[in-house]
Amino acid sequence: MPGMLSFDKRALIRGLSAVLICVLVLLMLLPDISRSQGATVIDFGGEVTERLEDMDQDGLAEYLVLKVPINVYEPGTYILHGTMGGERIAADFGPQAMDIGAHEPELRFSGGDISLFRMTGHYPIKLELYSKDSSLDPVVKEIMTAEMYDPDMFETPQGTGRVSVTTEGDRVHVIGDPLTISVNQTYPRLTFFYTVDEGKVSSSSLTYTTIIAFDDSDGDGIWDPELEGKKYEGDLTKVDWEIDLDVKNGIVISLYGVVQLRLVGTTTVVAWAKVTFRLSSTLLLETYESQKFDIDIDLWQPLDATHVAVLHTLKDDTGERSIEDGPGDLTDTGVHQLRVVNERGKTQNTYSWTDEIMVGYSSLTTGSEASTWYNIRGGEADIWFSYPLEGDVQVIHHDPTVGMDPDNIPEMSPDEDFIRNSVLIMLCGLGIGILVVGATLYSRRGMTHRRKGGDI
Repeated sequence: MPGMLSFDKRALIRGLSAVLICVLVLLMLLPDISRSQGATVIDFGGEVTERLEDMDQDGLAEYLVLKVPINVYEPGTYILHGTMGGERIAADFGPQAMDIGAHEPELRFSGGDISLFRMTGHYPIKLELYSKDSSLDPVVKEIMTAEMYDPDMFETPQGTGRVSVTTEGDRVHVIGDPLTISVNQTYPRLTFFYTVDEGKVSSSSLTYTTIIAFDDSDGDGIWDPELEGKKYEGDLTKVDWEIDLDVKNGIVISLYGVVQLRLVGTTTVVAWAKVTFRLSSTLLLETYESQKFDIDIDLWQPLDATHVAVLHTLKDDTGERSIEDGPGDLTDTGVHQLRVVNERGKTQNTYSWTDEIMVGYSSLTTGSEASTWYNIRGGEADIWFSYPLEGDVQVIHHDPTVGMDPDNIPEMSPDEDFIRNSVLIMLCGLGIGILVVGATLYSRRGMTHRRKGGDI
């Protein structure tokens, strides 16, 4: 018995030791496990309060301001995002570094956006808390405003206009009236469409694919593949693009990347160029139906070539429209324009530019002229912008324009969908009725045959 007790004690001690080790390991792993499962590092606090901000004291509010209590349990960088009207109206706070404790960030919804939303009553608002740590899931809360509001209680804040910005996946949307522009954050593509239809029937895109350098032998500034060989070439689709979003002075979106230029016919990279696409909402405010954007090329070293050129494609994303050449009713003969035309011959999307550019060595100092040419293929058009490099030019600036024709905004009537769906339902009901009647007649016919067979 003493030996047995001694054995049991030793076994018990070993068992307890193993359990202790397991507990310690679990305690060490617990933070990582909880983090991987979306541990709560931040959440919403008490009641959200609201107020109207009338900066010019004219009786109309420029902003609906929400003060949102939140609790931070782990220091980090966080973003508070609020939306109403199905992402059409948005406001953000952050990214902001926050310490442990209670905080009360404010969301400021633009009165201009609210006045366009045209909704009266208590406003439903979706609140989302994001961490800069993408492994953590957002915390979501849905509220209704305590007060009832009317769109006529609001006005556009001075200097901001009827423009808002939202993000969705890898896209940044600049939403105006009637034009929405979407910038891809990882690819040099710009999409534009009527805001009212969310791009369903009016979406077109510009995609930038190639940059080349060549010697212009005939002096027309145009690259002729049969006469003038390319000297350098870069693939814009294989660049690590980055995006900057500045909302301090309107909305400024900059997509930029460094392009490797290789000697044509080799894999040798001999030069680099920083290419930036930039758009500012202040330019959108000038007309509302068009948006001028910048193309900036910064060559990091001189190129042994007379011209550098950029290839891009204008495409009808719906697959149902065509692209036509011509300035329409533009009277300025110095403007080039391509128009995306629907099946009724109405112009919807427009892409226009002039040959006026700015160039320089280390900064933009001199006016110059680009050369352009394009090839239309139904719903697509390949477009080249060619820029001269004479005089040690290494910095180039060009500013084309995209837009939507305000006279051809599609009417999006919910009654059309209802009628269309009703017709489908009626047809389906008719089909089912025919099947039921047919099955009944067939069944009765079978019963008649069976009865006749019984009489024989």
